[in-house]
Amino acid sequence: MFVEQRTYTLVPGSQAEWLDNYEQYGLEVQKSILGNLVGYFYTDFSELNQVVHMWAYQSVEDRAVRRKKLF
Repeated sequence: MFVEQRTYTLVPGSQAEWLDNYEQYGLEVQKSILGNLVGYFYTDFSELNQVVHMWAYQSVEDRAVRRKKLF
């Protein structure tokens, strides 16, 4: 198993709008192509304006195939 962690740093003050848009337009598309969403987190304190996604794949090759389909 291979787990990819992606951390996105957002423009200050845009987190709520970004989360709404991602949940409305992006999340289901990514889940249908990328598969196993391990976690989806955002910060409320400390390092603000960050969103973290963790996706599990069978292998690095599986990740490459799925990411290519996404785009």
